[in-house]
Amino acid sequence: MVVVTAANVPERAGAKLVFARLHQIRNWVHRLAVIWVDGGYQGQHFIRFVIDTYRWIVEPVMRKDVIKGFVLVPQRWKVERTFGSFN
Repeated sequence: MVVVTAANVPERAGAKLVFARLHQIRNWVHRLAVIWVDGGYQGQHFIRFVIDTYRWIVEPVMRKDVIKGFVLVPQRWKVERTFGSFN
């Protein structure tokens, strides 16, 4: 699902628009339960909003700040590899 917004729209506000669109086609994505997001979407208020509104689980996938250099972050590589295949 893609929603195009202005550059000044905060990440969480944009995510709410994406989730609203996904909810409109929920019959097509009825198996959607867990959504992996990066650190820009963390925060209990946002996570609670998604759970209460859509019954989906938002799980931030973060890298550990104590490690310097390249770090393979679990789950994130799946998304990056998928988008990489589009090019």
